[in-house]
Amino acid sequence: LRYKNERSFKFETFSSKLQNAYDDLAKCGRAVDNGDIVDGLWPRIQAPELVVFIASLQVDYQHNPRDYKLILLDIAEQVAKVMPRGTTFSTGTRGVSAIYTREGECPNKGVHTTDGAIFIGNYDGSKWSSESVKPYHRQIMEARKGDGKTEPSRATKRTVSKVKRGKRQLKKLKAKISAAKAKVKAISRDESASGDESENETDNNDMAGDSFGGKRSKRKSG
Repeated sequence: LRYKNERSFKFETFSSKLQNAYDDLAKCGRAVDNGDIVDGLWPRIQAPELVVFIASLQVDYQHNPRDYKLILLDIAEQVAKVMPRGTTFSTGTRGVSAIYTREGECPNKGVHTTDGAIFIGNYDGSKWSSESVKPYHRQIMEARKGDGKTEPSRATKRTVSKVKRGKRQLKKLKAKISAAKAKVKAISRDESASGDESENETDNNDMAGDSFGGKRSKRKSG
């Protein structure tokens, strides 16, 4: 279960299916830990427009863990703000610019790669004949003739630029996440070491008391 854009799979549907799946597991006595659900949620959100937002949620979750359903609500609000809406064009319409690529592997489903480009490389027979690829046959064939060099529209260029900026910001946020994790581990080690030192100090004081008591008892017996 993955979310890439509103056209192929609405986030509302994605969220509903995900919650129903985990609720069903809980009813069967196989409830999944909230932390595991959240860890598995991040890679499921693959929309380029949400890259930076998801990374910021990850950083926040490191400091303030919370229920995954609340995180889904935050993402839903962001989807409503940033995901493309309004006029849409039918697949393969002439004059509609797109980004094409031959690089990488053929998508498991449909024609779009993880960065939103249309894959115009080789498809095996079953994928090429699948219902999710058939609507794109004409568009892919025309793009192959032009070697995928269709000039993207200004809107597409802006989207690509946003994705690139998002990836740079994601890299920085991932570094912050790693730093936050390292800080938490360091604090845990310090607390553990502090506890050990306190125990050692108590043991030393007890030994000193026993030794002092021993000397006094010797004087009394003498």
